[in-house]
Amino acid sequence: VSTQSTWGDLSIPNQIAEVPPPGHGFGLGFAVIMDSVKSTTLASPGVYYWSGIANTKFFVDPTEELIVIFMTQLLGVDSIILPIESELMTLVYSAMTKLNRKTPLSISSL
Repeated sequence: VSTQSTWGDLSIPNQIAEVPPPGHGFGLGFAVIMDSVKSTTLASPGVYYWSGIANTKFFVDPTEELIVIFMTQLLGVDSIILPIESELMTLVYSAMTKLNRKTPLSISSL
């Protein structure tokens, strides 16, 4: 239950950070990708994630058996100037697509 959206499909304008973007929802502890097309990500539906204050992020993709933990210590960095968080998922899934998903990843294989 904590990794499934409990909000349903919200059509509220995203004017505050707590409202999930299209294709995303909130479970009881995580944000959840409900629709890959609406969310414009390469992630599978059911991916759950959260971000922290210092540009940290984690996400778990049960379908692909993938866990990503990204730790930085960048406080006060504008996400437009340094879009690490928004590009992390795209970079990971792009690399997996290149390597035919469900293949173990290593830095040397990228």
